[in-house]
Amino acid sequence: MRTTHFDAIRNVLRLSENGKGYRDIAFELNMSKTTVTAIISKCRENNISFAQATDENSAGIMKLIYPGYQRENTALKPEPVWEDIHHRLTTTRHNLKSLWMEYREGCPAGYSYSQFCQRYSDWRGNIHQLSMPINYEPGDIICVDWAGDTVACVRENGLKNGLLEAHFFVGVLCFSSYPHIEAFPDEKQYSWILAHRNMYQRFSGSSRLLVPDNCKTAITRSNLWDPEKNPVYKEMSEYYNTAVVPARVRRARD
Repeated sequence: MRTTHFDAIRNVLRLSENGKGYRDIAFELNMSKTTVTAIISKCRENNISFAQATDENSAGIMKLIYPGYQRENTALKPEPVWEDIHHRLTTTRHNLKSLWMEYREGCPAGYSYSQFCQRYSDWRGNIHQLSMPINYEPGDIICVDWAGDTVACVRENGLKNGLLEAHFFVGVLCFSSYPHIEAFPDEKQYSWILAHRNMYQRFSGSSRLLVPDNCKTAITRSNLWDPEKNPVYKEMSEYYNTAVVPARVRRARD
């Protein structure tokens, strides 16, 4: 059996323990089914689980799977500051892909993207954060908002070096995370209402609840118990038989 990288062995164990079949694992990891079968067979013979396969005992595990294996004398890869990664991931618009790209710019010999994601997942599993899952019903709630960033897309006629800014409306079905994304020239009332109409047409129906942010085209006066809705938005929601329940102010996770 051809020697496989230790991280690939960990991924095989992880997918196998999650119920994936040999063929699916081989396809997902771009490996042959024969290699996947051999790795899982060797690991079962030696009672090696995914939780036991850590960097500290990687050399021993590799010798059990590949007799005669000699560990290469390679330098340790620089470890990201996971506290900083987690803070930026939860408080900014960054995702793991963009944070990994920044990490690789500073450490070209650092972890691959899959290793980066797996190590972040392992780190999160060790900090014992409490969370409460929210259960949604299909088609019950749609969250809507303008995306924070705009994109300069078209040169405006009659203006030298002028660019039109595209403002992106985003509506997401909470149960499936299925999105409707549409670009508009501004974030005014007409664009806001038109975006909802087009979203409902795409979803082939309206939802029981709409959860907007507290933009003026949706909420004219924010209040935790009795927010004052924009009259036009209120009329639109009544037409579609939908209740508007805005997110709390400065609570981005809502």
